[in-house]
Amino acid sequence: MASTDGLPQGCRSNPTSQAVELRDLALDRIRQGVCVFDGEQRLLLFNRQYAEIYRMDASQLLLGMTLREVVDRRYAAGTGPDMLPAEYSAWRDRIGVADRVTDTEVVLQDGRCLAIHHAPTPDGGWVSTHEDITERRRAEAHVRHMAHHDALTALPNRSFFIQHLHNTLAWLRGDGLDDHRPAPAVNLLMAVLFIDLDRFKDVNDTFGHAAGDELLRLVALRIRNCINRSDVLARLGGDEFAILAGPMSNAGQAAAVALRVIEAASAPYDLDGTAARVGASVGIALCRHENPDVQPSALLQQADMALYRAKAAGRNTFRVFDGAGPRLAKRGRRRNPASPPSRTPAAPPGRLP
Repeated sequence: MASTDGLPQGCRSNPTSQAVELRDLALDRIRQGVCVFDGEQRLLLFNRQYAEIYRMDASQLLLGMTLREVVDRRYAAGTGPDMLPAEYSAWRDRIGVADRVTDTEVVLQDGRCLAIHHAPTPDGGWVSTHEDITERRRAEAHVRHMAHHDALTALPNRSFFIQHLHNTLAWLRGDGLDDHRPAPAVNLLMAVLFIDLDRFKDVNDTFGHAAGDELLRLVALRIRNCINRSDVLARLGGDEFAILAGPMSNAGQAAAVALRVIEAASAPYDLDGTAARVGASVGIALCRHENPDVQPSALLQQADMALYRAKAAGRNTFRVFDGAGPRLAKRGRRRNPASPPSRTPAAPPGRLP
């Protein structure tokens, strides 16, 4: 029974009992799980949170148990580390002999993530705290995802695309030390495709922005089905998309991707019971294995100039950058005067220049 000041009765008359009671009181109010092992890896102390964080009842843990026995019970509860018990024991032994403070994160079998702070004690044992940081890591992952993905279509955004292009060019040069893809073969190439929807503004003006947003989501799904799983599709903003495709062996493969995209994007859309059409113009820039030093900004500019040429050629077509037209970059891209959203088949796509 507790006294009026919150301490158990009898604590004032027994200093040792008071210290134990205060210790237990403090341990059970710490948010983290706490455990203490001695130099022989035997459990000396733990709090209620330590048992709870590993989905165990406190009665399952007994003072004097070895670390291996504790770990075995954690595995039996389905809350052992997401690795083989022998691997975990070897890792735990390395931390124990390191004789220094360590902070690690461990993923459990049930998918949760724990932060473990390990502090050695003079007798060769240790004190460790265990905190469930699953929600924190999920929130951080969500923030990172939102920073690199488009909220409307869930596609990678411009910054992600440019970074991936930078990494891919480094891989093509043989500099991608953190890239786990196999070394690039000789005579391959990568392709950057810029895609701009034709008559998308007319859809927005006629059916409203909600319908325009739905169309963009549908376009993203259609284009995704036109490319390989290893290719990267991004929404650059507005009605502009980009693809990093490859590796491939020839420019004809990039043209085939463009034709599939144009055909898919030009098919009719059902926008809440109303049919609508848009087209797609595509500009292609190629980076060949023998010329890997091209900068990402140069490739993006080349694809943009090729896209302008596709627009100038009548739209709903594609063009490949051939190096003959840097002046087009200064002119920018112009849209034709607005016309009602087309409900008739679009013009056939073009061919390689």
